[in-house]
Amino acid sequence: MTHKRTFNIKKDFSEICCEDEVYCNSKHQIVRSLHFIDNAEIKLKDNKAIITVSNRKYHIVFENFARLKVGSYFLSRNYGHKIEAKKLLAFCDIEKNTVLNFKIQSVHY
Repeated sequence: MTHKRTFNIKKDFSEICCEDEVYCNSKHQIVRSLHFIDNAEIKLKDNKAIITVSNRKYHIVFENFARLKVGSYFLSRNYGHKIEAKKLLAFCDIEKNTVLNFKIQSVHY
């Protein structure tokens, strides 16, 4: 299996599009992980994650069917010191060559 990831960023930075091309000859469960800083708040709704960091809000929309889950990991901001932070996990079952997409959109309110 091989993988190619491409990012496209709008000039005004309001949206980042990510395209994952997966090349394979059989069935696989793909897990995509997005790691966040320790003060990020993550809420899930359908195929969308709503991320709040300080006073900014972002939507992450998965265009292909994905099962979403919030997990945790340890973030190290300096040597020898780890703090727990959240990550977003997107699970998807594929067969053969597949293109998976998601968008990160800045929300103005």
